[in-house]
Amino acid sequence: MDGYEKAIINGLKTRGHTVHYFPGGTKIKRDAITLGHRAIRSLVREYGFKPFGNYLDHLETVIYSERLNELGNCYDYIFDFGGKANENCLRLLKKKYDCPFILYLWDDFCHVKDAKKKTLFFDRVNVFSKTDAENYGFVYRPNFFVDEYLYSGEPKTIDLFYKGSARDKKRSVIIDQLARSLPDRHTEISLAVRGGYLRNMHRMPNQAFFKKFCTTAHMTVSELAAKYKQSRALLDISFKDQRGLGLRPLESIACNAKLITTNKSIREYDFFNDNNVFVLNEDCSNIDLVRDFLDSPFVPYNDSVKYKYSVRGFLDDVFNGL
Repeated sequence: MDGYEKAIINGLKTRGHTVHYFPGGTKIKRDAITLGHRAIRSLVREYGFKPFGNYLDHLETVIYSERLNELGNCYDYIFDFGGKANENCLRLLKKKYDCPFILYLWDDFCHVKDAKKKTLFFDRVNVFSKTDAENYGFVYRPNFFVDEYLYSGEPKTIDLFYKGSARDKKRSVIIDQLARSLPDRHTEISLAVRGGYLRNMHRMPNQAFFKKFCTTAHMTVSELAAKYKQSRALLDISFKDQRGLGLRPLESIACNAKLITTNKSIREYDFFNDNNVFVLNEDCSNIDLVRDFLDSPFVPYNDSVKYKYSVRGFLDDVFNGL
């Protein structure tokens, strides 16, 4: 979520709050612990070796106890964005501070590690998935875009843009078929990978695809935002059983771009319309309709929709009444 923590912090400061960012609450950095500590943590967290669990808790509690001295003595609330906070850290924070603890999950509940145990520390849990909100009694709040994606008249020179990770072969196959169906359009499509073809071949249709679309280069939020605002359409490929919306559909609202997505749940959202959003079947059986969709006019979103999915709208909802 590069840049999103910063947007939240700046947004809260604009509302008049003093904010202390505590990134060490997620995981103690490798250079701050001994080699033995690292080995024990790996055995417990990565390999499930429970006999060392209590000792690992003790080691982390000692470190977090010292690190909490860096924080203030009183806060209006503690906010965890993403559910990444370490349980031992949460336990100490809960003991030290008598204020509301707020959690926001921008991933499906089933994909958040130790989610059930972690939510017990929080007074209010907000989730990006309507299904999770209904199933667990949480507060439903979709994700948001940051202000850098707001369109300000940039020329639209890219027909279709996509920058994602090489998560699985399904994603690569969809990209391959979509690119083949638009040979005469200006498309900029890339997948981020680690290593070469041999390391990633199980996620690729073939080596030619890897050479054409895969890269180890990283793009910052500012670089992505610039590309998005130059694009007529963005591509969004959901992962298996994804329920809530990721960032790209909301960023398409901000940058005045159409959206091609495989996430069928988008039809349930208030901003959905056939002019701007095309739901691509995962088997690409309706891919022949994409060209006409790209050629049809874009219908600008109204200000209320842009506010709702902005960082300002997000903060107004999550911290409402607190």
